Amino acid sequence: MKKLFNSAFIYLLAALASGVLWREITKIMEIQEPTALGTVHTHLFALGFMMFMLFILLEKSFHVSEAPKFKVFYILYHIGVILTAVFMSIRGITSILVINGTMEMSNGLDASISGMSGLGHIILTIALIIYMFMLKNKAVPEE
Repeated sequence: MKKLFNSAFIYLLAALASGVLWREITKIMEIQEPTALGTVHTHLFALGFMMFMLFILLEKSFHVSEAPKFKVFYILYHIGVILTAVFMSIRGITSILVINGTMEMSNGLDASISGMSGLGHIILTIALIIYMFMLKNKAVPEE
């Protein structure tokens, strides 16, 4: 339970920091166009903070952390959120630099950033599927 709370708290701080970073960078560089950097804030709030708050509530009722695969889920979920947030941040910063005219984005760089962010989303999906099976085993009695 403490791990889940600490995770939620860390993601809350990361979400708040990413929101400040997005706002200040776009203000300093006078960027009006939307970029992926603005969505990092909401991804960290939703996938990090809010999901771990939900995991805490489910843990209280169903003790999902006692499942044998919980550690696998926990590690994969963090990897997925972090990969997604980091590469969305990179996407946002490179977009700002392209808009500002200080950088040209090659097709290879563009594809690799998208691919790594997509990999983070895939890992998240796998982690959530593992979680749903663990939750089913704990919350839905066998008939």
